[in-house]
Amino acid sequence: MRFLHLVDRLGRGRPATRDLIAVLAERHSSFVAAGRIDADGPLACETRRVEGLCSVGASPVAAALDAVVDTVAPEVIVLHEVVNPEALAWVGRRGGVVVVNDLRAFHPERGIGVPAMRSRATGGERPVLCADCFETDPYFQRVRAESRSRLGGLATARAVLVATDAAQRELAALGVTAPLVVLSPDPEERASWLAALT
Repeated sequence: MRFLHLVDRLGRGRPATRDLIAVLAERHSSFVAAGRIDADGPLACETRRVEGLCSVGASPVAAALDAVVDTVAPEVIVLHEVVNPEALAWVGRRGGVVVVNDLRAFHPERGIGVPAMRSRATGGERPVLCADCFETDPYFQRVRAESRSRLGGLATARAVLVATDAAQRELAALGVTAPLVVLSPDPEERASWLAALT
């Protein structure tokens, strides 16, 4: 099986991503397209830099990613830690798999789509936002709308992998309609699941 991995940046700051790619690269033909490659970033598989993959906002990447696909001819496309809405939509159109390690990547505030949240402030911690914030405050209404718009590109993804039931519920509440699969962060378990895709 041949894998194409898309990452915003490849380096020490992404241990879960690096571990999963490394496990798959030991067993399958693997290629990495990264928005940024840090000094400690390269892996034991071919890696190419793709301008715009590390962009938080919309940055055109479809043509560059199409060129990579033409070269690599992957059977499975796996997106890790990329939040560029253009890349998300491209992966959705290509029927790729999205691995979500941190929901905060998709919105700047925790709790969007979680109806039972309550406001609290303890011991100098930052207050946790309540669900009403996203209904009544124009700023948080915009944040929620942008998050839903960004994640809307995943409607046709093959699957979205998450590590917890809470993440699954939150992404569903944000409108993600692709199958949401809960798998532990263990790279062996995730690699086995991805390798089972045909």
